[in-house]
Amino acid sequence: MASYSIRQSLGILGRTWPFILLRLIVVAISTMIALAFIGACSAAGYKIGGVAAESALPGAVFGAFCGFTAYCFILYALREYVFYLLKAAHIVAITNYLTKQPAPSGMAQIPYGIAIVRERLLESSAFFAIDQLVKSMISTAMSLLNGTILSGARGTLGQGVNAILNMAIGTIDELVLAYILKSNRLGAWEATEEALTYYVQNFKLMMKKATILALIMFALSALAYCAGLVAMAALIFAGNASLWSIGLSILPLIAAWAFRRIILKPLALTCLMQIYFHLIENQEPDPDWRQRISRFSEKWTPNLG
Repeated sequence: MASYSIRQSLGILGRTWPFILLRLIVVAISTMIALAFIGACSAAGYKIGGVAAESALPGAVFGAFCGFTAYCFILYALREYVFYLLKAAHIVAITNYLTKQPAPSGMAQIPYGIAIVRERLLESSAFFAIDQLVKSMISTAMSLLNGTILSGARGTLGQGVNAILNMAIGTIDELVLAYILKSNRLGAWEATEEALTYYVQNFKLMMKKATILALIMFALSALAYCAGLVAMAALIFAGNASLWSIGLSILPLIAAWAFRRIILKPLALTCLMQIYFHLIENQEPDPDWRQRISRFSEKWTPNLG
């Protein structure tokens, strides 16, 4: 049965440290921009509210809300290209280490990863069609499983099962991306259909492993947020609940969130990639599933132009 090693995954993340550092820089910059943007909108709302009403607080809250909403739209636009490109380049580096095919000597990981992504995906008209196909399959699978597995699960249990399904199914796009970037013998579209076929025919084993992995990641996330809450309380207590201490107290929670995004999510993905590549190593795509996926993907084929 396919297995994974958290120790090996951590080692791979250590070898791909330029991407971890880049993730840290991107998260730090985006967080600072968010805080500055929300703060500026809140201050503007505070001043406007102070002039137009007796209390400036509602204006400040409304301004902060508007700033946060605008930032979310900007973040979404960046994620669709810039963040996706960086994530895909990191997947190239992880895949190379998992398959023992490191980047060419003398070439840095980040430029090499970006070059492979551009060559295999961004310069191909299949990119957006592939993205639509995989997202549609994820949505369909989640809807079907939510209607069956979660039909009798409510409350915390239902949320826990849904989180496990998100880890097992929500990462399909990243596993498909890894397979496309790994496979040089197929075009991007053919590699997508083959990757999805492999995933579907190994779905039960992927779910079993993803369940255990999800519980481990939840435990680590909970520890990180608990540590953040303790540090938050300590800062407020040390500052006698002053305005500056309350403002600084949010930083430990941001650090916990960043730890989850920068370390835990790539770690979980690397473990799932180990399972996936180990499972399909000596397999052939099931013809029946391949035909079903081909029929399912026909509606996006015209987008290949």
